[in-house]
Amino acid sequence: MKKVKICHFILGFHNGGVEKVIENYFSNMDRTKFELHIVTHIPPDLKKQKVFENMGFIIHRLSYVQGHKISKRNLLEYTELFRNYKFDVVHNHFPENLLPLFFARNYKIKVRILHSHGDYDNAFAKKSKLVKQIYGIGLKFNTMNATHYFACGKRAAETVFGKKNLLKGKVTIVNNAIDIDRFKYNMEQRLKMREELLLGDSFTLGHVGRYEDVKQKNQKLVLEIFKEVLKDIPDAKLIMLGDGEEHEKIVKLSEKMGIKENIIFTGAVPNVPDYLLAMDVFVFPSKFEGFSVATTEAQCSGLPGVMSDTISEMDILGMFDALSLNQSVSEWAAAVISKREFTRRDQSEVIREKGYDIKLEAKKLEEFYCKCV
Repeated sequence: MKKVKICHFILGFHNGGVEKVIENYFSNMDRTKFELHIVTHIPPDLKKQKVFENMGFIIHRLSYVQGHKISKRNLLEYTELFRNYKFDVVHNHFPENLLPLFFARNYKIKVRILHSHGDYDNAFAKKSKLVKQIYGIGLKFNTMNATHYFACGKRAAETVFGKKNLLKGKVTIVNNAIDIDRFKYNMEQRLKMREELLLGDSFTLGHVGRYEDVKQKNQKLVLEIFKEVLKDIPDAKLIMLGDGEEHEKIVKLSEKMGIKENIIFTGAVPNVPDYLLAMDVFVFPSKFEGFSVATTEAQCSGLPGVMSDTISEMDILGMFDALSLNQSVSEWAAAVISKREFTRRDQSEVIREKGYDIKLEAKKLEEFYCKCV
């Protein structure tokens, strides 16, 4: 049986985001059916790169492609890549990158996927009018070169492919699905983890997010909300999961605010489900997202939360309160405290019914790829 040659184009390897979605899907596929390639454009997290290498991906590190500022070096590298490999599928995960699908079309690759993982309206909201116009032209160029439109959610679909294409069924929603069994609620493990973290009966807030994009993830607001919560609940705790370049800046800010002693900064950890079990409420005031895997994992764990109204689409089970980022910190804190008496239970079957079981969703994508040859 001929292997399907698939090449994914991403920005780089990190502990989260697009590459986590790819990892989740292909960890649950029969990879013997495929010859897997992945192109990255920025210096990688070598540990994460090793994960993909162990899964059988051939890694291609090319120079950075900066939007419309395409260099001669970019063109030469892409020409060499497409000459050397006869891909069956090109799967571009960054609508800002115009080269993958342009080259794929020129090299007569039949299946060319443009995959939206973000809310691009909000991501570009503070850019100049000229930048937005250039981006819009580039986006039309990219969609013209694509044969298939993928998106992680409704908002991500609308902001890249338009409402008409979504309503006409031209966009395939590929849910950012998770390993449900791994994240299901477990009371015994919750008590064990809380004991290990010395939480006692403390009301415990939690947040998960990378620290490369603190303005987007809004970790500063998480700290401000927590400081307000401490006024009413002095022994409250906050667990902050994640790592990145700006991590130390957030740690120092918490120290300056006088709340560091009540916070557990974990960095990147392999046992995220255990930490979610230990939490009482999930705080996620992100300015924009595509469709956060972290919020789905939290809901599967039966964890209630508060999130910004710009990402309310991610409240799959109705367990989160959605607040405007223009509302006061005290209003956010009140919403957090209102979850204090929430009774958690296993939500894994509901998550599965909603289409977020990675084992089921991966098989659908596997079948799609196999039909490409």
